[in-house]
Amino acid sequence: MKNITRTTHLWVILLAGWNHAQATLIGTESFLTGSDPSSGEYVLTATVTGVNPTVPGWSDAWSTGSFTSTVVQASGLSYAGYSAGAGGALFSSVNNVNGRVARNTSAAFGADGDILYASLLMQLDSVGDQYRAFELNAAFSGSDNDRTVQLGTGSADFPAGNFGLRINNDTNFVLNLGAQDTSVNLFVIRLEYNAGVSNDVVHVWRNPTLGGPEPAPLATLSDVDLLNVGVGRMAYARFNSGADVTWDEVRYGTAWETVVPEPGTFLLVGVGGLLLLRARIKRGHQWLK
Repeated sequence: MKNITRTTHLWVILLAGWNHAQATLIGTESFLTGSDPSSGEYVLTATVTGVNPTVPGWSDAWSTGSFTSTVVQASGLSYAGYSAGAGGALFSSVNNVNGRVARNTSAAFGADGDILYASLLMQLDSVGDQYRAFELNAAFSGSDNDRTVQLGTGSADFPAGNFGLRINNDTNFVLNLGAQDTSVNLFVIRLEYNAGVSNDVVHVWRNPTLGGPEPAPLATLSDVDLLNVGVGRMAYARFNSGADVTWDEVRYGTAWETVVPEPGTFLLVGVGGLLLLRARIKRGHQWLK
């Protein structure tokens, strides 16, 4: 379980078309555990390949191309001052074959004027230059060529010994995000799609200051062209065996405050064609549904 003592979560999805210009949380994945996919739950330690839980912001079943899948573990990740949900986390261990898992998002980005924010928690079991990454993809065939954005570790893609971010699977567009560690890290990515050629902008934060407005980014790539045009899938990859990695609390939306909520805040989520109200109250270690 994540480190939450008493929290009320209220998720509302309004029956109205969502607008990219509005401050909207589109998807949030806390990897709830249980036996009911219709409630967004995953069976503990079972592969996620082919599983299709009902989670706002995602559609279709998890896929792996030709690779072996990762699993959902019981223990979720926690980050000081960060509002986390209940549930486990997505885990890829050295006991699994190298690979990549991915799931479609219910909203695609890439049109001029779009702004996409994505955030997640990520923890390495050890420092090292094995490839362990979160990826934003336009498509998913299991190939490296699908990658629009990569965030993680691996000396073939990022600066050795550091976390990094890379655009368009191109070593000419790489940001150094600082030395690796085994702490839980909070990463936030902002993609700005602008008209014209090579006018797109990418911002990234690592462990930003919480509890206020959007701070200055740790690093920025300006005047780039997000060549794959859109983002419609989120993927999680681990190659070059020898190190574990865990991902959790994956969120995407159209504004900073939607993907980096303060503790105890209510999240308003707009998604066209759906109406869902879910309230969960945790007292001690007991969740009531």
